[in-house]
Amino acid sequence: MIAENIQGMKQRTLGSRHEDVGESQVSVRRNGLKGKPFFLAASLIFGSSVATMAPAVLHSATLAPGTDLGSDSVIARDSSYDYTLLGNVVWRPSPTGGKNIGPQVIINANGHQIVQTGNGRWFNVGSGDVSHFSLLRGIVVGNSSYNTGERGLINLSSANSVLNVYLEGTTFSNFSGGSADYNTSTIFTVYHDTAILNIHGGDAGVIFQNNEGAGSTKSGESYDSGAGVLGVVRGTATFSGKVSFLGNSGARYGGAIAVNNARRTTTDYGSTAWLNRSILRFDSTSSSDFAFFDGNRATVFGGAIDIWGHASETIFNTTTFFQNNYVYDPTRSGIDDRAKRAGAINIGNEAGLSDLFFTAPATFINNRVIGHDSNATRGDAFGGAITAYSTKRNDTYN
Repeated sequence: MIAENIQGMKQRTLGSRHEDVGESQVSVRRNGLKGKPFFLAASLIFGSSVATMAPAVLHSATLAPGTDLGSDSVIARDSSYDYTLLGNVVWRPSPTGGKNIGPQVIINANGHQIVQTGNGRWFNVGSGDVSHFSLLRGIVVGNSSYNTGERGLINLSSANSVLNVYLEGTTFSNFSGGSADYNTSTIFTVYHDTAILNIHGGDAGVIFQNNEGAGSTKSGESYDSGAGVLGVVRGTATFSGKVSFLGNSGARYGGAIAVNNARRTTTDYGSTAWLNRSILRFDSTSSSDFAFFDGNRATVFGGAIDIWGHASETIFNTTTFFQNNYVYDPTRSGIDDRAKRAGAINIGNEAGLSDLFFTAPATFINNRVIGHDSNATRGDAFGGAITAYSTKRNDTYN
């Protein structure tokens, strides 16, 4: 049943934008092997977090083909809406950082496209705000001429901000990131200790396909990298329902997802009292739920997921599949003297006290790391499935 669900979801995805990877004359290491949300109560529970529902005062309307969802006359700051699309529309982002979304925005796309038009972000979540964003049965398409900016389409970087996202039957594809900041991302970025992002794919599922992260253009941050879909720099992100990551790429670390706790201890490396761990969760609301990672790519660490920096926790409470994810750098340039690692999941680089838990079945098939470099160290390839790497002593991984 799960395999049939995955195949059905893949059939509605768009074509790949990444090149095939040849394996001749390279060193390869493989591993072995629902509709509109209906609120029954005043609160919604996702994983371990509880989000209180704001009073529902919705402006309902149908939207004509060609409507710009980014216009303040369509989605104004701090207001709530229930829209139904009558055709394909555009979303012209704000190049200056985006506006704060209101308590509730519902977009019933009914199979129509929402097309990126211009550079920049869709929206932020304000400090102390609890917002609900539903984009149902939509095909959300990026444009290679534009990028989503430094912290992606949707940004949570304010204290106590909570965003519940419902994406049942929706696909996000072909978005490109702007200049990355730490391990931010092309679609979602969580960037505050107390920020909470909950993403629900529902029974019909959500697909993230062929989204591409960017490296940093900032001075002194040449190693920073944007993941293809999600960056958790600080805070908590939780997925539930059916979720697929197909053919996404990270500029350096984490083809689909990067987890990076940028907060150190008050005494830096001299204490184990870490400040607020970054948390990534995959939860299950039914026995048919899953997380599926296929064909994602990074150039240095973690073809699917990279867990980097300091204390963090990554938990898979749902059936998980990792297949055909890989690390490969076609430029052969590498970074410093770091060997390429982890076709599927990498834990590394000062990630003290980082935890990786699987509480449900997990399958790893045909993930690989491809080393091809004249530098003796950069040319190494480690860990087809999972690696743990440290540059400091006494780091602990579970």
